[in-house]
Amino acid sequence: MSSSSSSSSSSSSSSNASSNAPTTTKPPVPTTITALSSEVTSSEATSSEATSSEATSDPTSDPTQETEETNFVKKPRKRKRKKKSDDTESSPSVNLSNLPSTVPDSAKSLLSEVTRTCYLEGLPFSTNPASVTSFITSNGLPVESIRLPTWQDTGRLRGFGHVVFPDVDTATKAISVLDRLQYPQSTRYIRISMSKPPKAVQSRDPGSQPTGCRTVFVRNLPYDYKTSSLRVLMSQFGKVEETGVRIPLMVDNSGRNKGFGYVTFKNPEGASAAVNKAKKAYGLCEESGRPLVVGWEEGGRVKGSFKDEEGRKWGKIVGGGKKIRKEGPKL
Repeated sequence: MSSSSSSSSSSSSSSNASSNAPTTTKPPVPTTITALSSEVTSSEATSSEATSSEATSDPTSDPTQETEETNFVKKPRKRKRKKKSDDTESSPSVNLSNLPSTVPDSAKSLLSEVTRTCYLEGLPFSTNPASVTSFITSNGLPVESIRLPTWQDTGRLRGFGHVVFPDVDTATKAISVLDRLQYPQSTRYIRISMSKPPKAVQSRDPGSQPTGCRTVFVRNLPYDYKTSSLRVLMSQFGKVEETGVRIPLMVDNSGRNKGFGYVTFKNPEGASAAVNKAKKAYGLCEESGRPLVVGWEEGGRVKGSFKDEEGRKWGKIVGGGKKIRKEGPKL
């Protein structure tokens, strides 16, 4: 009895407490806010559907394609090298019988050397001329001379050069014996072919003479050639200006020239005669029989810092060593 009465009293007290507690009521939601929330919800649903459709249509989202991309390895690009012809020249590229009668004997001797000269490439950079000569002679080929250019800074070979043999037959035999032969104690293979004649001995077209051009350039000069010798050689075509012969010198104070020069005639006819004479093979040669290349010079004026063979600056040569005072405007 006591337990039932206590439970009833507790229930009645809780009911009284709940009835006495203040009731909280939520304010009504405005209709405008409800409409806006529904619109936002619908727009979010639309955007999520569009995103899912884009992901489905996007090829990058394909897992198989992603695997292919991750497994893709970029192949190294192959360098395109110029293919060399396997056919080697077995006959001289210069026919001495076709030379004009005006070619001096000294020039013919120089040209005959070209017909028995071979171009050699594929040499190791660490070798030397004595070793290359020994390699050639060990294959039963006598050598008359050899020219192997080197780098200026290290002095090592550049990997190519020219070999002069005693006769044409030996040069022809050298091609069949040495071509594609492995160099001793090296992984490099030799390539050898007949040397081509220099451009100075070939006929060429200098083009038409520019209007009023009186200056020509002269190339293939010997490194010890003097301006006085060039003046005498070019005077056969016409009168040369007093300061019209210029041969640039090396900057190493060795006294050697750069292998070219300039000549200014007093009239355009002299320049035309010199160019037309030199456009033929061996048309114009210096005293030792070296062929010269002559063409039109359309450059500007000579720089004042240019020096002659005696070390005098060009500005002082033309100006007579006196300073020229510039006059102001006349009032």
